[in-house]
Amino acid sequence: YCFDPAFFEQINNHHKDENFTHLTLSRTDKLCCISFERPDHTLADVFAGISWGTRSKKWMEKSWVVLKQIAKALKALHEQKLVHGHLDPMNICKYGNEWKVAKLGTIQKVGMPMRGTFRASVPPESIKIFKPKRRWPLFDGEYDESALNKKSARVQFSPRVLVSGKERRSKLELVTSSSSIDTQDDFFGNGCFLCEPIREIGSEEEALSAFIQEEESKLDEERATATFSPGGVQASVAWDMWGFGLIMTQLLLGRCINLTNFETPKDAVTKKLQHYDGKVLQAICNQILSTIGREAADIVYLLLQKDPAKRPN
Repeated sequence: YCFDPAFFEQINNHHKDENFTHLTLSRTDKLCCISFERPDHTLADVFAGISWGTRSKKWMEKSWVVLKQIAKALKALHEQKLVHGHLDPMNICKYGNEWKVAKLGTIQKVGMPMRGTFRASVPPESIKIFKPKRRWPLFDGEYDESALNKKSARVQFSPRVLVSGKERRSKLELVTSSSSIDTQDDFFGNGCFLCEPIREIGSEEEALSAFIQEEESKLDEERATATFSPGGVQASVAWDMWGFGLIMTQLLLGRCINLTNFETPKDAVTKKLQHYDGKVLQAICNQILSTIGREAADIVYLLLQKDPAKRPN
């Protein structure tokens, strides 16, 4: 696009006395205006107009062109020590025959705290897990170290734990008193497992204590809440590498059930990021390996590492 220089002079003269410092990277900078090209369409428009079946060879060839152009744009940005922070299909735009990265509102200098509202392209490190205190203590009563060291001291359990303990004991009695199993060899020979394998435990209290800890750990995980906290993360290239990995995966696979999709609701995205681990990453790479090939799987494996230090920089 070619504009008459007088057009920009007119814009500058009209806005030069206005204060736009809240839109700049630094409060000391002066911003007159930002002008963007009008895109032909966005990557989100492309995703909305296709089916999520198997990708054709022609689609794959075009996808590599798009990814290379996005990578070129990110490289130019990162060379200026800046992080985009919001790689979303809506912000990947096509102008003529070239794809570019748009929307610079979340750009941040490397080393500064990240900012912006929640978006589906945020990486796992931006999600903080908060585990509330337990509603019930493991044991009722005051903690008395001397009493716990005495062999005769008995542990007082809360009512909820006692009910769970009775259910546990009933399962144990069901196995040990079963008339259909005469010997230990018959038990394993028949493959009749009525409950979890029985471990030798010194006392009933120890058995209940182990059961309590297991149940309380499960409850802690269920009650844990995940919160988006961008300010706790320093801006780095790793943030954009995660977003680029999401774009690449959706281009190659479509909607991946193991990964956050850009049209997924906020609570679903947060939950997936909360439980994202190496097993999920391996499942994604296996799917890409079987449908696309080794090279693509290796790239995604690096881009979608949960640890930001392991992503390309």
